Formats: sequence, structure tokens, C-alpha cells
Amino acid sequence: MERDAPSRADWSRDDTVSRISRTRAAANAFLQARLARLGLGGLATSHGEILTALLARGEMQMGQLAGCIGRDPSTATALVKKLAALGYLQTRPAPHSRRAVLVSLTPQGRALEEAFSSISQQLQESYRAGIDEGELAVFRRVLSQIEENLRRATEEE
Repeated sequence: MERDAPSRADWSRDDTVSRISRTRAAANAFLQARLARLGLGGLATSHGEILTALLARGEMQMGQLAGCIGRDPSTATALVKKLAALGYLQTRPAPHSRRAVLVSLTPQGRALEEAFSSISQQLQESYRAGIDEGELAVFRRVLSQIEENLRRATEEE
């Protein structure tokens, strides 16, 4: 059954994207507070995405890493440089390509695994409170569809 198009008044009351933005900000604040408690206040949540990807997958090419975290290569490169300066990552030329760069964790970076696992578990426990698995499954499906709709609309521009 096809729904009627929302009226102008409906559009102005729909705060879906604003709620998504505020939820992301709340999650980032949660993560930053937990990192600071562990003395890791110099890390940003965008750094955590890179570290988590490398903890899960091991050494990766810079381009693969950028795709894995959903960032453009120049942004990923800047984040990797910062993490390398902090001693968490190292880079080296890929043996099979003059242009490709491999990124891997240092021992200091690998040592973050337990802390990241604990923080991730705390975050999930916090946002899942009072929500059953069925509701979460529907929410994820709807959120994925919203993301896809917006991606498609942007590509059509």
C-alpha cells in the first residue's frame, strides 16, 4: 500500500536525521569519557575506528583501511599519521607496489585490544538498555535503509 506524501508540517516535525546526529554525538562523548578514564584522552573516536579495524584484521593497505572505516584516503592518511606519531601504528611501503602503503599496529597499539573490547562492551550495554533484540534488528534494518537512501540520493546529484 502506497503512503501519501507527507505534508509540509510533517516534514518540519520529522527530526530523524537530527536524532541520528545527536545519538552519534552522545556515543562519541561516551567513548571519549571512557578513553580519558584509561589515560587515552589523546585518542579520538575516529582513531578508534582505525585501531579497531587493525585489531580485527591485522595489517592492511592504506586504501583498504580507508574503505573499511568509510573515510576517504586523505582523511585515513591523516589519522594514521597521528596514530603513528602517538606510537600506536607503523607504516611501510608495500613490497608489491611503489605507491601502496601498509599499516599495522605496534606493540603499543596491540596493547589497546583489552581496553577497546571493554569500552565497546560498555557502550553496547548502555545503548541496548531496555531494548530487546527484535527491536534492535528492526532499528538496524531501518537505519541501514535510511543510510542507503541518502547515499543513493547523493550519488544522483
